[in-house]
Amino acid sequence: MRDLLRISSLAAAIAICAASATAPKQRTIKTTTTVSASTVDTFTALGELFAKRGWKLLTQDKPSGLVETEWVRVDAVHADCGSAPLGKEHETKAHIVARIAKSPDGLATAVTFDTKYQRVRTFDASAQIVECTSKGTLETQLFADLESRIKILATLKERDAAEAARAPFYCTAARADATTTWCARNELACETGRAEIQKSIGDAAPCEKSEQATCFIGTTSEGVQSERCYATAEQCTTQRTKVKGPPPQLTDLGECS
Repeated sequence: MRDLLRISSLAAAIAICAASATAPKQRTIKTTTTVSASTVDTFTALGELFAKRGWKLLTQDKPSGLVETEWVRVDAVHADCGSAPLGKEHETKAHIVARIAKSPDGLATAVTFDTKYQRVRTFDASAQIVECTSKGTLETQLFADLESRIKILATLKERDAAEAARAPFYCTAARADATTTWCARNELACETGRAEIQKSIGDAAPCEKSEQATCFIGTTSEGVQSERCYATAEQCTTQRTKVKGPPPQLTDLGECS
């Protein structure tokens, strides 16, 4: 009988506490931004941004531009969970789904955050998960951090490009056909190309340093960028046409330069 009365009293207390709680406010917040970067670079920057925050991912799909986190801990200030004067508030979590796509004008990349929030609230010994709304502050932080990360990546790419431009090339050519060449920015990569020439045509000259070569960049079927270099602009143009297909060996081909 005492246990029954205790349970009844506890249930009544919980009901009173719950009744005293107020609902969170509904706000209009910014959920989409555009960045001056490719979808590939934006995807990379966003993955690095989430990793830096220690957020584990449920989904990271480059072709669809989808990045989804688990329920991750965030500062309570980012969520409006209403008020509960008679309850105690505990950890606040967020579940973030980011979608990356080309902007409608095709000149930039659009990033959209769909974020859900929840918090644990206790009344006496009873706990419940409360659904919350966004104040927009976390999304604003993520947009700013994403812009910063993209700028860092752009700077690194420019530095790598400048270093590559200063570096000598290593080139080889088929002995039976001097118009069949292969160049690379390091000797090991040149040797790989030399082996391909020897397999398909015959003997090839040793890889030697060269001050110049003409190159183009394309994307493999795995989504990895690959550079192809040749001794002359004419040879580069010819090989670029070959890899274009059909069937295509590379896609998103850059110009020979």
